[in-house]
Amino acid sequence: TNQAFNECQGFSVTVGTNTYTTSGIYTDVMNGCDTVITNLTINPPPTLTLIKVDDNCGGNTGSITALVTTTNPPVTYNWNTGDNDSVISNLPVGTYNLTINDASGCVNSDTINVLDLEIECDFFIFIPNVFTPNGDGQNDEFLIHLKGLKIINLEIYNRWGLKLFETSDISQGWDGRTNSGSEVSDGTYFYILNYKNNDKRQVENGTLTLLR
Repeated sequence: TNQAFNECQGFSVTVGTNTYTTSGIYTDVMNGCDTVITNLTINPPPTLTLIKVDDNCGGNTGSITALVTTTNPPVTYNWNTGDNDSVISNLPVGTYNLTINDASGCVNSDTINVLDLEIECDFFIFIPNVFTPNGDGQNDEFLIHLKGLKIINLEIYNRWGLKLFETSDISQGWDGRTNSGSEVSDGTYFYILNYKNNDKRQVENGTLTLLR
């Protein structure tokens, strides 16, 4: 009796009292008369190395390259993102898993984390301290300028701690009116700015002067 197996690493075949796990041709005599010849081929799994480029300042600039070696091409790629290529790019911070299969059906997988470099980020924040909402088209709004940062909200309070204005729209400045539309008088007011820098919540606060 002849039998042949072409399998992946981890496979074993038992003939009588013998178990075989490595490639080779094995001969066993069963019950003293029946000769069983086993031709066993064990294929090694494809090797897999993941090389990454981390994201930079939350800009979805990460990428991962899969380096694969196999004796049984071609290889199929199955990322947890749904991609099917050896390289994936435009990645945000996160955990990425790749499973590969070669033509013999052997499998390998690996996981890698794309991080945020949090260095050399091109960002700034400018907060003016005086504005003049008198309708002359010059400096009519208290407008905060951010680059590379994500605003959560801006709150304006009077000296007694009463909230007068709030917005989460970075393009919307404070024009000296409450959220209900009432004009406030000249004077000193307090702002609290909540924003994110590299997904870390931060707070800026201070005073501003309104002059009509």
